[in-house]
Amino acid sequence: MTEIDVNQELKIVENALRDIISFALNIKYGHDWINNLKVSNEKKESWNSKMVEESKKFKGILIDNRLLYYSEFYDLCNIINNHWDDVFKDVFKDKKQIDVLLEIISSYRISIAHNRELRNYQKNFLMGASGIIRHLITEYRADRDNEDSYYPKFQNIFINDLDITKPSDSIELYKKQYHVGDDIEVSINVICPPDIEVTYAIAMSRNSTYTFSAEDFSNCNRKKFELKWQDIPKVHIFVAVKSNQDYHKAGKIDLYEDHSINVLPNK
Repeated sequence: MTEIDVNQELKIVENALRDIISFALNIKYGHDWINNLKVSNEKKESWNSKMVEESKKFKGILIDNRLLYYSEFYDLCNIINNHWDDVFKDVFKDKKQIDVLLEIISSYRISIAHNRELRNYQKNFLMGASGIIRHLITEYRADRDNEDSYYPKFQNIFINDLDITKPSDSIELYKKQYHVGDDIEVSINVICPPDIEVTYAIAMSRNSTYTFSAEDFSNCNRKKFELKWQDIPKVHIFVAVKSNQDYHKAGKIDLYEDHSINVLPNK
């Protein structure tokens, strides 16, 4: 039988609680959920102090900048209790059950902190309590989670004054007849999950495909082109968005669209 690593299990369940607190409160209160957190300002300041201290201790090393990750286990229990009616009853369902499970985990944390070895049945209790909590969290997220929690999405794509975000708008664009010498201004707006930043790339080409390079991306979400004779009879507008995350929705980028416009000579 594999030996149960109680320290690892405690770390897993604590971080699972931090993640679900962030996730569920963000659904309820939006990106600014930390300011709606029912804890004292002194408590938040103590978390921030720990974060600052860690940044000094590990200078030059990327640290976790999520304030909640500097909370203690009992802080997490208090948050769940304080936000039970407005948030966490939908996550954990049974208040008495979650109170018992958190109490089991808390008591075993104290034992381990005082270098008291847990008996095998206690380790199994810990694994069971952790497993039930993580199962409830998984089910809650499965019902509510979607791609919008992880990736940016287009809010608007404007070509001149026409928003072409919807397929019907793209058809409307294709019906338009532009002329050599006309200016084509493209702008992009996106909606992002919390703590995600994006860069934009916009290009125009007579070719039906375009591969963006890293140099194409910048913080500018707007670009203007002037139609040339060589653009007759059609050009393609390509737009792309890339987040600052390690993972992306489509290869090395997150969003990509192309739209064609008809170009006539200028009489």
